[in-house]
Amino acid sequence: MKNLILVYRKHLFTGASLLLFLALLLTACSGNGASASSSLNTVGLVHSDASQAPLSQNTLSPQPCPGKANNLPYWDKIIGTSGDAQVERVSCGKLMLFPGLQALVLVRHHRTGAIADVYVYASISSEKPAQFFNLPGLLHGKAKISVYNTVLTAQAQNSSTLVPDLFREFKWSDGAGAFEQTTFPGMFPDMTRYQAEADQQKVNHGHDLWKLDALKT
Repeated sequence: MKNLILVYRKHLFTGASLLLFLALLLTACSGNGASASSSLNTVGLVHSDASQAPLSQNTLSPQPCPGKANNLPYWDKIIGTSGDAQVERVSCGKLMLFPGLQALVLVRHHRTGAIADVYVYASISSEKPAQFFNLPGLLHGKAKISVYNTVLTAQAQNSSTLVPDLFREFKWSDGAGAFEQTTFPGMFPDMTRYQAEADQQKVNHGHDLWKLDALKT
């Protein structure tokens, strides 16, 4: 009887040891699995963050004009200016869903009192750039490319006004195959994008900071 008890205790001890070993083994495996899972989640998050990163903004706003397209005399030849008319400014940007950049060209008529004509050309690196937009006769006219790749113009409505008081915005329409006038979803004090961008520049340089206060505007 005594021998049976000893044998039973021996088997019980062996079984308990085996169970303890299996428990420790499972714990270790579980720890490694959790570590591996954590590592995979981290990689997944990094991959997810990369895939959701903001798109590059290098196609927005005016861009440097390439090669000869940056030369004013080149555009004088393309447009065929003569007399008092002369290309005053050229800027480039992604104004249309066409390959490459497009050029916004401002022609000034000096003899007639600062009348300006505005042009947009595509295929600006080719031998014959294609004209897609022409807005002539802007009194005290100005034009620029917005930060949203639209054409902004400013002009005086009559000869008694020495500063521009009419601001317009034109956006390329694939459906119409042309530039169409669009509206700016702005509020007081800036009702047009031309004015809003001009004021933003002033604020960036520390001027008119009151316009950042919603209570004052």
